[in-house]
Amino acid sequence: MLSMTAGLQERISTGTNTNPNLFILHQTRSTTMPPSSTAAPTRATARPQPPRDCRAPRDTANAPRTPRSVNGSRDDDDAPFVDPVTLDAKLRASPLLRPPTADHVGKAIVYLEPRPDTPLYRAVLQWFCTARAQFGPDEGQQYLPHVSATGFFDASDADLGTIAMHLATNLPAATVTSTQFSLTGLIRVDATTLLLGVDSSRATGLHDLVASLQQAAPTRCAIRPKRIDHLSLAYFKLHSPPPATADPSAVDRAALEVLGPVLKDAAVDWDLVLYRVVMSDRLPKPHVFAEVQRWQL
Repeated sequence: MLSMTAGLQERISTGTNTNPNLFILHQTRSTTMPPSSTAAPTRATARPQPPRDCRAPRDTANAPRTPRSVNGSRDDDDAPFVDPVTLDAKLRASPLLRPPTADHVGKAIVYLEPRPDTPLYRAVLQWFCTARAQFGPDEGQQYLPHVSATGFFDASDADLGTIAMHLATNLPAATVTSTQFSLTGLIRVDATTLLLGVDSSRATGLHDLVASLQQAAPTRCAIRPKRIDHLSLAYFKLHSPPPATADPSAVDRAALEVLGPVLKDAAVDWDLVLYRVVMSDRLPKPHVFAEVQRWQL
């Protein structure tokens, strides 16, 4: 027995067996005990468990949902926007907190955008905050203040480089200027859709640029030129509106209170902006826009 114990201790000390339970088992077997005492534990000696059908079912429906970060933002977007600065921070990410890999294909878009910190840009953000508090969320509040020059398209980092180069090369400052765009007032389309009209008919250079981008961009991008004729203030497209929608006339009056002063100002500074976009997974969480390149008009 002494030689067996010594042999086990030697194997453990030399690293051939590092399982302490095995050492205890060998010690137990080396002592003089009745055969029944060395038998393996039976199921009856294990810790008793309640029958499976007696266990309380897991209430997954009512279990609290753990906050999930999307692009670094907290999942608390059911609360009203506090102010335009907070909303702008939620919408922007520069750079993306989780940057895509070089060959990652994501969503992108080209916007005609009122220059940040200008009266129109601030007024539209203020309208989104006011509308959210008074009338509830809608899809317009998920976006930066913008006029779409293209629809959303798929693009890798290399594709975005090609697109940015084309826009930079074919956008001479004298061809497209802010003075070629003018605001035409509020447009009530239906019970849930409110637009701010934008006249871009004199900006033929911008329309030609977007048309040429459709031809020059990689095939998978599938660029879709837009009319460049409105800035969305409120609408539902991908989501269903609530059963009881706000009175359109009340929404229009509230919008005029916020936007009226800037509608009287004919001078608006505009930028052309290429964005990579991380789309929100639900309403009312805002989408997140990462600026790739910006050109002042």
